[in-house]
Amino acid sequence: MRSWPSLRITAVCVLCLSVIAGCYAPSQQPESLVAHPTTPRSLTVDKMMTDDELFESVPFDTNKQTACSPADPGIDWLGVKVRAPSQVFMPEKDNPHSALIMPLCGIYLMNVAKAIRHPGPLMLIVTDVASGQTYRGPIVDRDPHPRVPPPPSPPLNPADYEDQDFGNYFNFDVASYVALPLQTARYRVKVEWHGYESNEVSIAVVQRP
Repeated sequence: MRSWPSLRITAVCVLCLSVIAGCYAPSQQPESLVAHPTTPRSLTVDKMMTDDELFESVPFDTNKQTACSPADPGIDWLGVKVRAPSQVFMPEKDNPHSALIMPLCGIYLMNVAKAIRHPGPLMLIVTDVASGQTYRGPIVDRDPHPRVPPPPSPPLNPADYEDQDFGNYFNFDVASYVALPLQTARYRVKVEWHGYESNEVSIAVVQRP
């Protein structure tokens, strides 16, 4: 597998990410910017693609690689890729603490200049297959104790960052950010961020057996 240091990711990317308006900022900050990580060796690709139970242990609102993360697309790739379980269960009626949970794991590698030209948060887009209704929800920082923002800085010039890229993983509970009705349904889910659009995944919401 290729290592991320060869991807021209420099310390200036960290500065870029901190000033791009509305960028995704989870309450738990990523340990570092990474690229083209290796797939966990404890599971084969076939196992990862078929076992929905793996998604039950995904740590939400983190930038950690998990067994459910998409495979490394390769060094020449830029964009966003997502993976999700094929189905999730409706909340249990007799359990007041039960809730709809819809895991989504992703990996991204983006050009800094393009991100500057397309500011804003990562957007979850969920479409009901039967009705065609679309639900949208931005990923925003929900830290109850936000830090004092840094003073304003001069606007970045995208032309200065054409050869620089940044990337990481993400793990979200879609149902925490998108207001979905509590009913059985089949959804198509994708994300849009900084001018990039991910692949679509299909998730069915079903009753527990």
